[in-house]
Amino acid sequence: MARNGRPVKADGIRRYVEGYDDGSRSQEAFTRRFYADRDELAHLGIEIESGHDESGEGDSYWLPPENLFLPSVPFSREELGALHTCLYLLEGQFAYSHLLRLALQSLALGSGNALDDPVTDCVAVDMASSGFDAEVAKRQQKLDEAVASRKTIRFEYHNFTTDSVEERLVDPYRMIYTHGDWYLVGYSHERAAVRMFKLRRIRGRVTHLSKKDHDFEKPVGFSIEEYINLEPWQLGPMRGTAEIIFSPRYGFWASNHLACRAELELHDDGSASFRTGYSDGQQLCSLVLAHSADTSLSGPPELLAQLASILEKI
Repeated sequence: MARNGRPVKADGIRRYVEGYDDGSRSQEAFTRRFYADRDELAHLGIEIESGHDESGEGDSYWLPPENLFLPSVPFSREELGALHTCLYLLEGQFAYSHLLRLALQSLALGSGNALDDPVTDCVAVDMASSGFDAEVAKRQQKLDEAVASRKTIRFEYHNFTTDSVEERLVDPYRMIYTHGDWYLVGYSHERAAVRMFKLRRIRGRVTHLSKKDHDFEKPVGFSIEEYINLEPWQLGPMRGTAEIIFSPRYGFWASNHLACRAELELHDDGSASFRTGYSDGQQLCSLVLAHSADTSLSGPPELLAQLASILEKI
């Protein structure tokens, strides 16, 4: 991090580094974001060094070559082409598509692939969920800042179960993309537990609880991996345990797709019994109905009643 080979001050970083000088950040907001990014880079092994300049006025920052250059990534032209295609598929449907473009351009430097193939300009595929739009993308950036600066946030949230909009006070830990949607994982003060919030069900503005630099510390031992691999019916507080029976024709499919998600027993005749906790009964009913000829729901009674209600509506 140096301009013309010289260390730079914070104002120079704000002016010249992509993503900082967007015209909407205050000096305080920039400082919080810069130090959060610096800590994140240090965690990745990229140490930004600092010290007083020759005049003794404020800190200057620089990246020694040994701290900057990571081992080369030997992407083939085919792999770079695949990454290039992914960029165009996500253009306009991903809050960080511009930063993704910069990252891919950096990877392509010196490879002979300048990522400017005019043929791919005409590619347009809707990869995001139907609820992803400019408003969700804007909200995503606001939440990302709150995650980085550890700021407790307030927002109104549509509760799908009760079909009502309720206020939530949340310590945001991480955001993840799973099953076609973006989710915020954080500590819900109303529920006194960690919960997942679908971004497109957040309503109105996202506001900070206070003007402090940080409002909370992420708990030691928190792991986002616990949430990334959850199935759609497991995204939330558990309401009960369901049992599904798969026929001999589908037992092998179940053992390959569901065994790592919950308890599955494969029987001698090829059938399988699957027991899983669930938070969203409708999603679990969807699994049963998707393979209705080879799947049966054994319980519990309230989930059987929900399945019957869905079939009646159909």
